[in-house]
Amino acid sequence: MESLSHTSSRTKARLWGEGPGGRALPASSPSPSSASPGHRSVTEAAEALQSSVSVRTVRSLRFSRGASGSAQTLVSSGWTLQRKMISRGQSVDRMPRDRTPLIQKIAKQAFVCFKHCLTQAVPDQPLPDQHLISLVTALRATDLKLVPRKSSRPEEGAQSPPVTYMHICETPEFSMGVFLLRAGSSIPLHDHPGMNGMIKVLYGKLNVRCFDKLDSDGTTPPEFDPALPPSQVPSLCRSTLRCVSEYSADSAPCLLTPQRDNLHQIEALGGPAAFLDILAPPYDPDNNRDCHYYRVLQPSAPGSESPEETWLLEIPQPEDFWCGGQAYPGPPVSM
Repeated sequence: MESLSHTSSRTKARLWGEGPGGRALPASSPSPSSASPGHRSVTEAAEALQSSVSVRTVRSLRFSRGASGSAQTLVSSGWTLQRKMISRGQSVDRMPRDRTPLIQKIAKQAFVCFKHCLTQAVPDQPLPDQHLISLVTALRATDLKLVPRKSSRPEEGAQSPPVTYMHICETPEFSMGVFLLRAGSSIPLHDHPGMNGMIKVLYGKLNVRCFDKLDSDGTTPPEFDPALPPSQVPSLCRSTLRCVSEYSADSAPCLLTPQRDNLHQIEALGGPAAFLDILAPPYDPDNNRDCHYYRVLQPSAPGSESPEETWLLEIPQPEDFWCGGQAYPGPPVSM
């Protein structure tokens, strides 16, 4: 159904006629198309009113030629009666409500947005698009039937995973799921080779540190404390700290691209946290999209590098980090 203000304006234009420049004439003003001044006929008023409110509403109005009150009064009465019908649960003419779950809309738009990321080394336009960002920004834990975890649970002992993953869907173009972080836990610094990504907090608060890889350009790495064995030098990566940001459920999503903010560390602040994770394309070791972990190195002495420039060492998956699995409780997503 159109909004009342827009429909009412158009109905008044039909009932009253339009003056020069499209300006609506009041009921008491002469109509350019009428032979006599004053109101248009009650029959014409009823026909115009019927086009904007339900037949039941029009038939329930009582009026006759010569009845007091203007066409404007009829329109006002019609809307008043229609609102009463709505409050009583009676049917009125309206557009069907879109009941598609928000997460299904997000999945559909993610497919549209990322469907060419496998074939285009450099996309024609920045990814993700604004429509997908708007949909993801509106997502809340209740949309996925998620209940925030308590700060500590009896079953969470030393052997329970610090991070849990809920799989939602995966296609060749993108994957989507939810990460649950225990209070004080974190996902170590890692990369997303050739991938785009979105992180949207559902509950709790996250601290996210983002890095960009830099070309080595023959730069000689500094001395580190502790010193690196020669066998680890090939695993060094020159980088820059791009940003350190906090995100909550009210924040817009954190974005990453193959060139920007592609490495990040995610930490739960002040309690448990959960976030939606979209990656496009998904991790795939067979196509050089494996996950690599890194550790920030400290130079033994200040060098000529900028404060943001740092060196990372690629490392195996940390022993104190692993990810468990849990069933996704939200609306099913079909692709």
